Amino acid sequence: MKIACIIASLGLGGAERQLVYLAETLAEIGHDVLIITYHKGNFYEDYAIKAGLRVINLAHNGAGGTFTIVRRMAATLKAEEVDAAVAFLVGASTKAALAHILFPHFKLFVSERCLNKHYLPHDALRFLLFRRAEKIICNSYAQGNFVCYHCPTLKNRVVVIPNFVDTEHFCPAESDFGKNIDGDNTIQHHRILVTARGAKRKNALGLIAAASILVRRGQNNFVIDWYGFQEDGYKEECTKAIQRLGLNNFFHLHPSEKDVLSLYRKSTVFCLPSFYEGTPNSLAEALACGLPCACSNVSDNALYVHHNINGALFKPDSPESIARALEKLLSLSEKELQEMGKNSREIAISLLGRNGYIHSYRQILGDFKGI
Repeated sequence: MKIACIIASLGLGGAERQLVYLAETLAEIGHDVLIITYHKGNFYEDYAIKAGLRVINLAHNGAGGTFTIVRRMAATLKAEEVDAAVAFLVGASTKAALAHILFPHFKLFVSERCLNKHYLPHDALRFLLFRRAEKIICNSYAQGNFVCYHCPTLKNRVVVIPNFVDTEHFCPAESDFGKNIDGDNTIQHHRILVTARGAKRKNALGLIAAASILVRRGQNNFVIDWYGFQEDGYKEECTKAIQRLGLNNFFHLHPSEKDVLSLYRKSTVFCLPSFYEGTPNSLAEALACGLPCACSNVSDNALYVHHNINGALFKPDSPESIARALEKLLSLSEKELQEMGKNSREIAISLLGRNGYIHSYRQILGDFKGI
């Protein structure tokens, strides 16, 4: 069976990572899989090629406008004799639906990877086009509810498949497995990790304000490392806030890091202060690596982070709430944090495992013989 996985680019991002993993796994179980992109961005391209996947970029001789890309996409799907296409993210899903008008001889599956906060005119247009799709795959129950509420005619086509995490790759260091701590020692210095795009909706300024509250209260046993910043105006704004609040020794901004596993393994607490999310890949990875997690109480996060069980939840628009959640974790003994970490990993395995993710996709693609 020939399956095309469509996304704007293979640049850095959770959706890009999930699509490559999906393509790789479908190929492993015997399908002919190709990845179609139409913008520059190759953060995951080397990984895809090493996994034996073909990547076709439609941006040769320039990307062109929307309809140029749609025509190229339809022509590629026809030439490749694709049986099914799975598109990730709004732009790619919309273009794939338009390509389906030009070449309707394949089954279309579109994927909603973000959480919409408001219903806007372009959402109505997108959902109208999505009537061409066999299924609308949402990676969070919150987004599934959003689609069903605002477009009831799509309700029977909506299916929720949360992101998966490779729990064999993302795991605690071997030295941490089975470690038995008898005492109630307090960790002297915590490394709080954030792995997320340095964007406004990820709420770095809120976390910076919370760090300032902690320092003012005499909490000086932590450092926050945020990986995912680019050289842009938002980084400049965050850097100025860090300097203004005297947090140079407590809060560091870094560019993206490919070896995120080593970052998780060097950290004691994971934090994600976003204003909204789908199912965050970074949270899934942190859980699998056995980290206590402090996260915004938004979208589906409460399914994976349970207060006082494996972390703490907070209100993202309240620096005081963020500070209280972090303060709670920073006050725990090493034994208590280890117990939380074990609970995190159990949650990742039971709710975000790879087998369940692939089984769900195989079910929705089950109209095809052999899938």
